[in-house]
Amino acid sequence: MIFTKQNRDKAIEQLDFWFSKDLKVKIDAVRPIRSLPQNRYLHGVVFSVLAIELGLTIDEVKQLLKQKFLSYEKNKTKFVKETSKLSTTELEAFMESCRTYSQLEFNCYIPKPNEVTDEMLEEIMKYEKYLWK
Repeated sequence: MIFTKQNRDKAIEQLDFWFSKDLKVKIDAVRPIRSLPQNRYLHGVVFSVLAIELGLTIDEVKQLLKQKFLSYEKNKTKFVKETSKLSTTELEAFMESCRTYSQLEFNCYIPKPNEVTDEMLEEIMKYEKYLWK
């Protein structure tokens, strides 16, 4: 069950019920997954600008950056997290890492969301046929 501030009384009632049955209760916070505007910015700006700079496709840049910042090892096997599973906070941290890495490694400035203009987006769209192979 998912409880919010609005149904706090129901949550307390449910906890009391479980405790009356002498059950252990585990509580996890449910964080929002990435937002649609974040996703559009990630693919339409972050991945696209670096792809244009490096002469790669968006998918190639996405793989490169995910391997760099979202990989982890478990039982001697390497895995890469999906961006679709990241919370809004985790995705913002990932995008900040991508922007910093692009600037330091490739001298490629990726504008922050509040810096993106319509003119920038129009310029990126000129490369669209090269970005999605």
